[in-house]
Amino acid sequence: MAFSPDSRYFATLDTDRSVKLWNAGTGARIITLRTPAPAQALAFTPDGRTLLVRDQQQSVVYWNLQTYQRDRTISVATGNSLEPVDTNEATAIAQPITLSPDGQTFVVPLLLPSSEPVLDLRQTEGGDRLTVLDAAFTAHFSPDNRWLVTSATTIQIWQP
Repeated sequence: MAFSPDSRYFATLDTDRSVKLWNAGTGARIITLRTPAPAQALAFTPDGRTLLVRDQQQSVVYWNLQTYQRDRTISVATGNSLEPVDTNEATAIAQPITLSPDGQTFVVPLLLPSSEPVLDLRQTEGGDRLTVLDAAFTAHFSPDNRWLVTSATTIQIWQP
């Protein structure tokens, strides 16, 4: 589940390959967005205009919340804007998408074939890969956007 930055809306994952958008004040469902594969993680951009949805096929779908249409889909396995994606390189894991406070970058957790967890750091606009951070399951940006803290068996601090 994820709340919009203004707390007026929230999004939920469903087992029927859908994401539901809700009005937080009334509890009314606004729309059901269909996903090509089961969704695992959600995140609103800081401006609340886009919802990022990561699925089991290692794709991140950008949903435009003004039109309720897909703006684009990127493969977090390859970095390319295409569907379907090659799922042989890594496996998406059920960890949240983490967006930076300024909305410029996001982190997607992956599991390599060697069972090593990594974090895929990407530009939000276009989805280009910036780097892959090794040996990490979770990530959190500092509120001022200066630091990225990752953790698995150790805690690491990065400058994004």
